[in-house]
Amino acid sequence: LVSPGMTEQDFCTQLMPALADLHTWQLLPFTQVIYDFAQHPPYPPRSPAHQRVAMQCLQSVPADLPYFDRAHLGLVQLLRTLGARVRTANPWIG
Repeated sequence: LVSPGMTEQDFCTQLMPALADLHTWQLLPFTQVIYDFAQHPPYPPRSPAHQRVAMQCLQSVPADLPYFDRAHLGLVQLLRTLGARVRTANPWIG
């Protein structure tokens, strides 16, 4: 996904800050043992500046990635609408 010419420094100082809100939103259910999707915040708005940085840094999107993203967003919305409480911790890990 990332442009081959991108340095680690550019990745850390440009791309990751541009994607930080989305990254935090996606990982939120995995920060608790049981997550209440009724309390899950809406999809974070993307600023035009962050969108521009992301588009400059990302090289290409695999053909199946949009389908995965739509399925993920749809599942989150369904769980949110249902007010589902889901065990997101893995009991096999520590």
